[in-house]
Amino acid sequence: MKKLLDWMQKKLVPVASILGQNKYLTSLRDGMMVAFPATMFGSNIV
Repeated sequence: MKKLLDWMQKKLVPVASILGQNKYLTSLRDGMMVAFPATMFGSNIV
């Protein structure tokens, strides 16, 4: 398990950090977070 965590920290964390700072991806993420409550509310009404 330690090997897996070490590998993830070496390989995935830098990529995730770069993607997390991308302004286009963050705007998509924020837009989905805003639309999610309306989607859930609309799906419960029907």
